[in-house]
Amino acid sequence: MAVDLIVSPLSKYWSGDYITPVMEYAWQMGVAYNVVTPQGMTSRTEGTPYGGEDAKAEREELVPFVEKLMTALLSRGAAGAAWDERSNHFGFHRVDPEAFGELLKRAGQQFTQKPGLLGRLTGRKETASHLGKSVIFLPITFDAPLDLEGKVFGSLPRAKNELETGDWRGIPPEALHPIIGAFDEAIEHSLPLAIDM
Repeated sequence: MAVDLIVSPLSKYWSGDYITPVMEYAWQMGVAYNVVTPQGMTSRTEGTPYGGEDAKAEREELVPFVEKLMTALLSRGAAGAAWDERSNHFGFHRVDPEAFGELLKRAGQQFTQKPGLLGRLTGRKETASHLGKSVIFLPITFDAPLDLEGKVFGSLPRAKNELETGDWRGIPPEALHPIIGAFDEAIEHSLPLAIDM
């Protein structure tokens, strides 16, 4: 199974208004790129976005929703500035699935904070690792990962801090570098990062 880290505005990612390097490679080889959806398999001819012919229009419909989500998060105490949801930036990083799975598991072990006995008695809850728990990382700072609509959103700055301070011994550097590169790109462009499997 492939694991890709996508650096992109959420509306662009969710609508499929993008073309991946894998799609471009297929077209260079003279074949259509196939996408499997709940409706079955469909082909994307050269130049057609991953989400199909309607991806650009679907993205435009999603922008106001994502902007409301940003406003709600920032009004609830998240620190940082709103990202540019209309940006056309698209970063694609294919990472080693085994190394990435190990990194997420170890992040969960190293950075999840469990309350002690007194904390449990006073109602404190476990604070999960941003890197180990989240599937989408937002370029703003907030305390704990958020479960919204069945997707777990983490803070990109907090996940990047975990990535920089964690103990990743045994994970080959050549597998770790693309992961770090994706987080660096998301920080540099102040855009969300999504784990796509």
